Amino acid sequence: MANLSALIPSDVLAAMVEEALRKSLVAGAAVNNKYEGTISQAGDSVSIPVIGDVTVNDYTKGTDITYESLDAASQLLKVDQQKYFAFDIEDIDERQSIVNIASLYSQRAAYNMRDAIDQWLLQTVMSNGAGVKGATYGLGTTVTPIQVSYDGTTGLSVVEALGTIAKSLDYNHVPQEGRFAIIPPWFHALLVQAQILEQANGMAGDDAFANGRIGRAFGFNLYKSTNATEASYETGTEIFAGIDMATTYVGNLTNVEVVRRDKRMADGVRGLYVFGGKVTQVKGLAKAVFSAA
Repeated sequence: MANLSALIPSDVLAAMVEEALRKSLVAGAAVNNKYEGTISQAGDSVSIPVIGDVTVNDYTKGTDITYESLDAASQLLKVDQQKYFAFDIEDIDERQSIVNIASLYSQRAAYNMRDAIDQWLLQTVMSNGAGVKGATYGLGTTVTPIQVSYDGTTGLSVVEALGTIAKSLDYNHVPQEGRFAIIPPWFHALLVQAQILEQANGMAGDDAFANGRIGRAFGFNLYKSTNATEASYETGTEIFAGIDMATTYVGNLTNVEVVRRDKRMADGVRGLYVFGGKVTQVKGLAKAVFSAA
């Protein structure tokens, strides 16, 4: 009888899933995830401090300075999302094949988990979180998306489209450093056609395009994803841009275990992932709705 738990301990399987998940998250690469280690189960919550502005005053020699009292507000992020995977590995498989099968299926589970999380982050968290205080004005709507072509023959050129998003962020006083944009494949194709896509610093080797990263343009680190809300490329796609501190995400693979199946000659592998996310700095996130001309 094949003993999967002896061949691959549960903690090793968990490490496989977590590593594959971390490498493949697209939207997860453009959010603040520094609180991830603070949760252990569904129903947990994380208090996210919201830092306000600090006033800068003129200084006059020989006069007293004034200290302002700053109250750091906080927002509560609830871990209210749960996803699981479960699959069987039959005893009839060769001993060495069992290890390979478990590894491959674990990585595939992580990929599909990533896909579900990316859809949720883009279509629910970011889409609903980019409200009236976010950079949305003049960037199109799902009813009237802005048409984009590579050279501006119809609608905006792809350069003008990125410039419009950048300007909206500028007016919201969003820092230039670390800006990202998550774009659909058709927008990426226009960037290639316009020949303005730059290779980002440090992009080299097989990991250059991890997490969907495709390069830089107009001051944005660009990520490609098919998971943004999209009726079709002709009727409009939501494109998100900003800084990673705008959206906070927490997630944890709470359990991966190997169980003996009582009615089959097989070992079962199952895992539970809990997560949550919230737009915590609305002004740092822009949402544009563009369509391909």
